[in-house]
Amino acid sequence: MRPALLALAFALLFPALALACSCMRSSPTEAAARSTAVFEGRVVELTPIQREGEVTLEGGCLDPACNESLSETTHQAAFSSFAVRFEVTRQWKGVESESVVVHTARDSAACGFPFEVGQDYLVYASAEQDGTLSTGLCDRTALVADASEDLAALQGPGEVPVDVHQDEPADQEPSNEPPARGGCASCATGGASTAGLFPMVLGVLFALRRRR
Repeated sequence: MRPALLALAFALLFPALALACSCMRSSPTEAAARSTAVFEGRVVELTPIQREGEVTLEGGCLDPACNESLSETTHQAAFSSFAVRFEVTRQWKGVESESVVVHTARDSAACGFPFEVGQDYLVYASAEQDGTLSTGLCDRTALVADASEDLAALQGPGEVPVDVHQDEPADQEPSNEPPARGGCASCATGGASTAGLFPMVLGVLFALRRRR
C-alpha cells in the first residue's frame, strides 16, 4: 500500500516528470524514410481540435478569454490536439501544395510539439488512418534554426512545392474595341479612297470643257 501512495504522491508533486513524453529519436535519414511528408514551413495558424466524444465548453467557446469563469486547466481539457497550418517554403517528400495542415498533441506530456505562429520549422509528419498528417516530439521536427544536422542529411536543398489544385489563368478574350483612328491601317484606307476619286474628278472636268 505504501509504494502505491508514494507513487501517487510523486505523480502529484512532479506531474511534468510523471507524464513526460518518452521516446527514442532516430537519425535524420531514418526519420525521413519512415515519414510521409518532410518539409520546411512557417506556422500561420493554430487551431485547437475538440476531444472526440466531449461537449464544447460553456457558451461553445474554446478560448478561456471569452469566459472568465473557465480556468486554464478546464480549457486545455476540452481539446486533445492542435491543427497546425503551414506555409511551405520547400519540401523533400510528400508535399505538393504551398499550404499543409499537420496535427500534433496538445502538450509535451502527450509528445505534442510546441509550435508557435510565425516560426519556421523543419517538419517530419506521418499519415494517420484518416489521412491527416501528424507530428510530435519523437519525429525530429524542430525549429529550422536548430535543424542544421537534418538539413545537411536530407538529399538536396529541397523543392519549392507546386499547388496542383491551383487554377490555370483563363485564356485572354479577344478585344471588342474598334480599331484606333490613325496609324498605318487608316492611312492605307484613306489613300485607297483618294485614288478612286481622282479619275472621276478628271472625267467631270473633261466633260465640262467639251461642252464649252
